[in-house]
Amino acid sequence: SHLPKDESCGMFCTTSGSQACGPESKYPLGNHPLNYHFSKSGRILNEYQLIYITDGLGYFRSDTCQPIRVSAGNIILIYPGEKHSYYPDEKTGWSEMWVGFKGDDHLDKMISNIFNRKECVINIGMSDTVCDLYGRILALSKFEKFGTQQAICGFINALLGYISYKAANFFISNTKNIDKIQ
Repeated sequence: SHLPKDESCGMFCTTSGSQACGPESKYPLGNHPLNYHFSKSGRILNEYQLIYITDGLGYFRSDTCQPIRVSAGNIILIYPGEKHSYYPDEKTGWSEMWVGFKGDDHLDKMISNIFNRKECVINIGMSDTVCDLYGRILALSKFEKFGTQQAICGFINALLGYISYKAANFFISNTKNIDKIQ
């Protein structure tokens, strides 16, 4: 939960979580929040969501993004107000971590510097740092103390920054020439 003053800080977290969905499982699992009702035909949220696929395969599509197969190491960005759908492949299932958040124009500009609205899936590979940032957000989300939202939003900012870094450097191999340049 958040307080009205949290919204005046430029960003606040609306949801976070993680789940593993095995092969042949019904998706989403039974503990999906009602206000985030999900269907394969699509849904619209009024917030950003970052979904990190940590295992398995699946599919994503939105109004502006062509249908795409997603796999472990992919980050999916959901835009506010955009109809979208994502779900695991029935044969493999998947594991996912997510965080939802809202913000002001500064947040919109930061997102547009990282993501292209027509390409809402970024391959950053598997990253212990990204998993750790999600883990910190999930851990803090269990508390309703003063300053919790600010701490969570600090980790969301770090997550966005690190996603940008990983996306920019994912395809650069660690060759001797690169080492010399570094």
